Amino acid sequence: MNIALWIVAGLLAVGFVASGGQKLTQSKERLVAGGSWWAEDFGTSGVKTIGLLEVAGAVGLILPALLDIAPVLVGLA
Repeated sequence: MNIALWIVAGLLAVGFVASGGQKLTQSKERLVAGGSWWAEDFGTSGVKTIGLLEVAGAVGLILPALLDIAPVLVGLA
């Protein structure tokens, strides 16, 4: 079960980092042109905040289990 948890948490973390990193590094206009139509409804700072929260979510999925600080949070996440 522990291996399955690491695999799922790792895949989710990679997805969150990829998605959040894209929002943090690309302009809002480029995101909209690439098919992220929802970004039109948010300001530039809103899109960057969403990206930052996604990266923080990825860190929150990995670090508690890796550092053995409240590892039960990984399963709940």
